Amino acid sequence: LNKDVIAVNMDLAPGFVSINAGSGDGVRRGMVFQIYRGATYKGEVRVESVTEGACAAVVTTSVDGTQIMTGDSATTAL
Repeated sequence: LNKDVIAVNMDLAPGFVSINAGSGDGVRRGMVFQIYRGATYKGEVRVESVTEGACAAVVTTSVDGTQIMTGDSATTAL
């Protein structure tokens, strides 16, 4: 599943992202997405809540020197 980061909130550690993938895409709580910008790996997030068309995920791994941003790719193997 290849989707996009549509919102980022790093105000509270470790940070949260919204992804335009939801239950309609088969996403469930606890699923893990890897975050990329092009070929650059930025980190990993774990889904905490899911709606029909989107999900919210907590950042579990972040790569030093990178910043997860709106428009990054979110990929997972379903």
